[in-house]
Amino acid sequence: MNFRILSSVFVFTLAILGIAKAQSQIEVVGSVIEANTKKPVSFATVALIDNDSNLPITGVVTEVDGTFKINTVATNFFLTVSFLGFSDAKVTDLILKDKRIDVGTVILK
Repeated sequence: MNFRILSSVFVFTLAILGIAKAQSQIEVVGSVIEANTKKPVSFATVALIDNDSNLPITGVVTEVDGTFKINTVATNFFLTVSFLGFSDAKVTDLILKDKRIDVGTVILK
């Protein structure tokens, strides 16, 4: 009897995990450069911000070459880039294509 209960719980848990894993991951990619020199900005903060609550969803820092990649299941957001000594950049025109958003190059001034 206990084996049947444990088996049922195990199967149910696997089903729930499968549903959670089925949510589509979106990959957001791009790069950040400095306006005057056109050089990459290393370690800039890139954040996805919820359009409704205006709260951060997730974020990363750029690599040494100024590139970034964020994986998320969220779909209603805009992107901000910030770095000490520069004005924050906000990107709202995000186009999803094949589960990927390529932000392109964000320029910090």
